[in-house]
Amino acid sequence: MARAGFPLTVWTHTPGKAAAWASEHEAVAVDTPADLAGVSDIVVSMVVDGDQVASVLLGGAGVIEAAREGLLCVDMSTISPVDSRRIAAALEERGVRMLDAPVTGSSPRAQAGTLTIMAGGAAEDFTRARPLLEAMGEVIVHVGSSARARCSS
Repeated sequence: MARAGFPLTVWTHTPGKAAAWASEHEAVAVDTPADLAGVSDIVVSMVVDGDQVASVLLGGAGVIEAAREGLLCVDMSTISPVDSRRIAAALEERGVRMLDAPVTGSSPRAQAGTLTIMAGGAAEDFTRARPLLEAMGEVIVHVGSSARARCSS
């Protein structure tokens, strides 16, 4: 996304890591996910599991604390359908949209912007996020409403 010219505000769990990355990529680092949400129209998360997604998006100092109505959260983590639906529902209660967009590919493919991305969510949310997704992925597929909701039914 940085190479594609998107202005970025970044946060990470590891103290100092976001600031170091931001200084090398003309980005801005913040202290919490809430700080990130307060200055963003789209928030992209990619963490290890459903508990971390919930913590980043819904927890104390999480995105939800400063999210404005209409914020779009694009979760690219590999988490369970149950977690994804629960998190999306909690965000929706606050007027925050969610696109479920897990990826396939290794770290080198992520750095090269050649991931495969399968995005589930409303068509307008997919359209809104597509330029960001195109900066990260080579194959981008909109699978309709939440991919995880469809896979688990």
